Amino acid sequence: MPENASSDKSPAEPLAKEILAGAERRAQRLQKRAEQHAETIIRNAREEAERMIDDAIENARRRVEHEAQRILSSVSSEVRAVELSARQQMIDSIFDAASEKLAAPGTDIDVVVDLCVRAIEQMPGERFAIALAERDSADAGRVREAVAEALKKAGRNISLSVDKTPAGITGGAIIRSGDGRAVFDNSFDARLERAREEFRSQIAEMIFVS
Repeated sequence: MPENASSDKSPAEPLAKEILAGAERRAQRLQKRAEQHAETIIRNAREEAERMIDDAIENARRRVEHEAQRILSSVSSEVRAVELSARQQMIDSIFDAASEKLAAPGTDIDVVVDLCVRAIEQMPGERFAIALAERDSADAGRVREAVAEALKKAGRNISLSVDKTPAGITGGAIIRSGDGRAVFDNSFDARLERAREEFRSQIAEMIFVS
């Protein structure tokens, strides 16, 4: 009896199934790796996007802070400049009033003598000339003698003269060395101006440095 053809199995069939099964497994592995790779790419892209957003926000915050600081600094400088101007005007008015008071007649001549002594004490040499204000010219002899006597008591003998022509000052004195190389302006005007500038510097430092 001839064999049934439908029951015959090809020797290649199991091999074909094995090949197909192996191919499916490889395909699954490749698909899994592809999915993992895609997830990694997506995750990295998301993280990069988040970093870019964070950087953009931080840069914007810094720009806003910088601009705000610039505006505040500008406003602060303007306010301080106004304050400085007001205080300097106040200082000027005070010193102008002091200058008018010192220029008024009746200044004690002992004050002039003291200013001469203080100036000469800081100057080298033995010969000096004093220039007085016009209002003190009548007391020139008294000033010369009193200054010389005060320095003599301090252990310093000097030769002292008083200019015949008054100096253009409100009071005090301008002292010159005998050779004319050294000059000490200890007039009321000069002393007030030095004090005025010192106060201006102190006020500016208080306003702008503090």
